[in-house]
Amino acid sequence: MPSDAVDRWGNTVSLSLLQRLRLRVLGRVPIGTRMKEGWKNPIMHYVFKCKLHGLQVDYPHGYREELRCPHCEKVFLAKRAKEAK
Repeated sequence: MPSDAVDRWGNTVSLSLLQRLRLRVLGRVPIGTRMKEGWKNPIMHYVFKCKLHGLQVDYPHGYREELRCPHCEKVFLAKRAKEAK
């Protein structure tokens, strides 16, 4: 299993052996909070494995707190915009 993931802002995240084991068992592993411009508070970010794109970094979205692959999300949004035309 690769030990590096890249977030949607281009930052590389390296996982320790313990984090890789937790990822394999739990499906996601916290990597710390991040604060971006325009956000009111820092948000916990996680590494998880996308079935299509491998290791990804994201923060929980919505009430279900789902993690979304940035690459899959781009394809989904482009397809949705095309259907709206």
